[in-house]
Amino acid sequence: SLDTGELDEVSGIAASQQHPDVIWATNDSGGGPYLYAVSTTDCRVRATLHLLDTPARDHEAVAVGCDADGRDVIWIGDIGDNIDGWPYARIHKVIEPEVLRDMDVPVVTYRYTYPGGPRDAEALLADPDREQLWVISKSAGGGRIYALPSPMSPALEPMRATAVGSARALVTDAAMDPDGTRYVVRDYL
Repeated sequence: SLDTGELDEVSGIAASQQHPDVIWATNDSGGGPYLYAVSTTDCRVRATLHLLDTPARDHEAVAVGCDADGRDVIWIGDIGDNIDGWPYARIHKVIEPEVLRDMDVPVVTYRYTYPGGPRDAEALLADPDREQLWVISKSAGGGRIYALPSPMSPALEPMRATAVGSARALVTDAAMDPDGTRYVVRDYL
């Protein structure tokens, strides 16, 4: 079973690109600015990354992919706006470390808004071969799929997401196939 000493409310997981048999995980709201490397063989935390200068309102999703420079990165979605009231959502980028050890890591934060106003979301997808992200909103009446601009901009002025499709109701997570051709979506049912 999962090491629950540090991970008491896992909200997002994604397979490491650099380390076989490792997944990256984050806790839900109140879990702080941390990312955990968890062994898939024994479910123990192998490393804890402290995300420097990164507030954690409601980290809900983790995805792996690459950035505009082709580096392996871990994307953390600070997107769980349960009351649809945030002026913007955030995506945090961490360069995937080559060595697994506890450490403080620098973060690049990207802010964005949705067309039509704030949205609650818990699902983040990343293209494995280029800097392209999608967020799937969580709504009882059916969600929407939003593409973030590519390349992304860390400017203070938030970027604008674009609606590109519809989704099932109450989507709580999603993951991209490693070859980038398919994705899977999880909901309450």
